Amino acid sequence: DAVEAGTRVNLGVSWVRDAPLGWSMGVTVGRVVRLADAGQFSAVSGLDGAQSDWLLAWSARNPDGFAVTNRLVLNDGLAVTKGELRFDYTGPNLTLSGGYEYLLADASEMRSDTASEIKLAAKTGLTGNWTADLSGRYDIRAARLAQSGVQLSYRNECIDVALSLSRSYSSSSSLEPSTDVALSVELLGFGGGSAAGQARTCRR
Repeated sequence: DAVEAGTRVNLGVSWVRDAPLGWSMGVTVGRVVRLADAGQFSAVSGLDGAQSDWLLAWSARNPDGFAVTNRLVLNDGLAVTKGELRFDYTGPNLTLSGGYEYLLADASEMRSDTASEIKLAAKTGLTGNWTADLSGRYDIRAARLAQSGVQLSYRNECIDVALSLSRSYSSSSSLEPSTDVALSVELLGFGGGSAAGQARTCRR
């Protein structure tokens, strides 16, 4: 959350199309131009130099609940230094999200290795007040699962209970993978906080 110093101009252009049939699409491209390079950013951040790398982003959404977003940071040679491709789907009883992330190694951001990962998450209703969540991350460079998790939740108009199990796999052969189990309980309907689940009468 650093504050950038110096005189600069943030240049960009966006185009958005909202179709009458309910789908939409947008494209954005831009970069930062400075009077002088103050040396505030790392070489692979995409922000260093008198001119930053190019930011290119596009997104699309259809009326069936599916959306995709892609963001890229490209240097003047059009090589990708950072990139993210994400999709989301929201259906009547199923929510899916996931994507691909690519980040070059950068010591200034505490990232010693280049990150190249696939992420997936899903949430679905079971019966009544029960829902289930699944998540996972796969490290492409290491060719192994990086993280996986499952959560079972019960929610009504009075209480929200969640039991979760997550497994994180070490990036170093000298460290063992870790497993975490968590139980959370939230009382609903007090103080105008969280919205309640299926409506019944909650006696207090």
